[in-house]
Amino acid sequence: MEVYEFSKTYEERYHEIQRVFHGAGKPLPTSRVRVEWLIFLEKFFDVAEWQGLWKIPRYRCERLNINYPFHLPGTVTSVDFTTGIAEFVTNDDDFEDSEMFQKQYKVPIEQLWVGVEQKDQQFKADEAAEAADAFRYFLTYIWLPWDIEEDDGQDYFSKYVLMRLQMLCDMKTGKIRRSTAAHIRELLVETHRLSEIREIVQEEEPSEEIPNKLDVLVKINAQINLLRSKLAMLQDGNLREIYEDSHLEILENYKSVIVTESNNKLSEILKLVSNIDSTRFCFSLQKALMTSNASDKIHIGSGKHVISFREYFNSQGSICGVKRLENVPRMTLSDCKNTLVPVICSELQDHFLIICNGEFTFENIVFDCTNVKYGFVCQDQAKLTLKNCVIRGSTKLSECGIDLKGSGSVTLNNCLIVDCFYGIGMKSGTTVDLIATDIVRCEYGIFLEEDCDVTLEDSNFKSCTNYGIYLERFKSDVEIEEKEFNEISQLQSLPGFQITGNCSGTALIEIESMDVEVIDDGDD
Repeated sequence: MEVYEFSKTYEERYHEIQRVFHGAGKPLPTSRVRVEWLIFLEKFFDVAEWQGLWKIPRYRCERLNINYPFHLPGTVTSVDFTTGIAEFVTNDDDFEDSEMFQKQYKVPIEQLWVGVEQKDQQFKADEAAEAADAFRYFLTYIWLPWDIEEDDGQDYFSKYVLMRLQMLCDMKTGKIRRSTAAHIRELLVETHRLSEIREIVQEEEPSEEIPNKLDVLVKINAQINLLRSKLAMLQDGNLREIYEDSHLEILENYKSVIVTESNNKLSEILKLVSNIDSTRFCFSLQKALMTSNASDKIHIGSGKHVISFREYFNSQGSICGVKRLENVPRMTLSDCKNTLVPVICSELQDHFLIICNGEFTFENIVFDCTNVKYGFVCQDQAKLTLKNCVIRGSTKLSECGIDLKGSGSVTLNNCLIVDCFYGIGMKSGTTVDLIATDIVRCEYGIFLEEDCDVTLEDSNFKSCTNYGIYLERFKSDVEIEEKEFNEISQLQSLPGFQITGNCSGTALIEIESMDVEVIDDGDD
């Protein structure tokens, strides 16, 4: 199911949150915050039923014994806007013979995404989706579970919103050092995870899984209180430096990092790294990412490097495998698993492996994306470069090797993308350059919207189930004789495509008819 998703600036987020708080007509104390949000949402959901997607949180997935992330399509039959809880009915067609899911669930509205296609054509799904997105963003990034305990009658908006939005903006733009930003992000994720577990434990009766409910809640509350004290210092710009000095390892006097997860590979790395002046050593890539600056050059040896790092990659930094990978498009599955190549993978099943929102380069690396939905997410003004790299997905789980949004761009030179549903997904305004690169065994090699730029040089789409290139909703005054192309070189005549050298693959163009205005000049 296709759903509405939004990418907004922090200024836009500030104004949409401000609209809810100021719409109340008076300063809101903490106790009224959720109530006002639900009043705001209710006017957008004025239909009896609507189609949506439940993006099940990690802890719920664990309880249901299903892989995370998991998205469940269905129909929302009602929403109680005094509590924000929706009645969600799963689609019979999708799970007709499955015993894995119930017919109906009670789901918080913030966990539901509005579908693009709706049965009720009068439902303004785009406006409802944007309102729900604003609420979801607020709960995820601004609201913290202990806020409700601090109801001192002060205006919540002026007390918290600007301060926390500013912290998020500074994290993303690099004003807060990357190691600190990564630490903050981990604390926020852990805070929401523990809060969700606490809510579920409070609702359930004692069982074999939770024999002593009170003890479990005491432990959870102790952990949450510790997180609360840490974040109170980190969100205050005046106290943040004090926290960094006492809690975080901040290293400044170096220009590059060498990662070796075993001492017997150190001599191999030192032979291949030409300049080790001003270099420091880390025992893991995770540790290097947590303690480095965004602009650092990180060198990694062969073998598996497991990460759970979720900070942005930007500021002209790079991660380079010290052993050059040759003729990457011809690499086999056994080559990708070889212990002599550097492999980066996610610690757990997750939504994505790497987010890039600035300029960053990866070289000589195999990215194992078999347990993530997206390999790379490139957003804002991301400028990602991959040289001699493999993105290896899983046909069951990996939706997209590289997902491009905003005005993001990616250059792949001597690379391979294999076993993803979409090799590369492109939103309008994004750019892709493929040089001596193959996309293999994907449902679609490149799936793009109109107004994208694609440059291909000696690149191929092989064994793609549907098409090498699929362009949807193409609108142009260029006359196209056919929609389906057996050779992608035929796309050269279309706007946005530059194709040189030996390129192969199929393509499909979904043409959207343009309205032609007929002008009556008055002549009979």
